Amino acid sequence: MNKRVVVAFGLVLSVPAAAGSVYKWTDEQGQVHFGDKPPAGAAVTREEPGPASGGDTATGGGLRAGERARLNEIAKQERREAAEKRDREKRVAADETRRERQAVKDASRCARYQQKVSDYKRRLRAGCRASTCASYDAQITRYKSRAAQVCH
Repeated sequence: MNKRVVVAFGLVLSVPAAAGSVYKWTDEQGQVHFGDKPPAGAAVTREEPGPASGGDTATGGGLRAGERARLNEIAKQERREAAEKRDREKRVAADETRRERQAVKDASRCARYQQKVSDYKRRLRAGCRASTCASYDAQITRYKSRAAQVCH
């Protein structure tokens, strides 16, 4: 068992060494090159090898500057659209809440106006003097008009 652990540990430690060194140099035309064997006489810098998958798209590795800028612009646009969608949803929810509250108020007003109409009709049936009967008729008309506006 211990022998297996030692062998496995040795293999884990040897993987970075097996990856080799990567060198970076610039030729006479200004073109940048990478390779495991640098040319003689070139100004060489040693580079750490990148991810084996060809680049980490989450960090922008393996992308040219223009591609990275375009990817960033797309991400900004998606965030902007998501924020606009959230704002629209909030406005729709607020409008719905406002309509519900208004409906409750209208129902209450409707009931109050209908109650007033029935009260004045009851007073008319109970009997009244000429001056008050005309006033009751005016009140009935007034409250019927208001009820027609808020009762649906």
